[in-house]
Amino acid sequence: MNSVLLVIDQRFGSKVELLPYPCPLWIIESEANRGALKNSSSRNWPLTWFPIRSGESATEVFARISYSLDQHHNEFAQDPPYDVLDVYGLPPNVDMLPSVRDLGFVSQMKMPSVTRFLKLGAEESAKAPK
Repeated sequence: MNSVLLVIDQRFGSKVELLPYPCPLWIIESEANRGALKNSSSRNWPLTWFPIRSGESATEVFARISYSLDQHHNEFAQDPPYDVLDVYGLPPNVDMLPSVRDLGFVSQMKMPSVTRFLKLGAEESAKAPK
């Protein structure tokens, strides 16, 4: 599995220390998140910041950012391409799979702290995040 992490929770903060490393990390820009990563001297994340737009919900952020993220990590951008997207900050019980099917995702798994999206071929090897 080749994973990318997407944090759309503006108050994620120090929980960043619990994320699997060194997966590429896309994280929403906020004071809490910047502070946590600045203080996280033990890791040099492959990191991309992105802004939130005024009035934008978590599901809207996910729908907007997932396409940019895909362009940077798909089969045209890297070898091997990513096949797992772990999203932190989506509301519980929301089905976002229809919004990313055209990116190649075939399943969505909701776990206590993360929503995992899997591309074809990643399903059989998918386990809970590290």
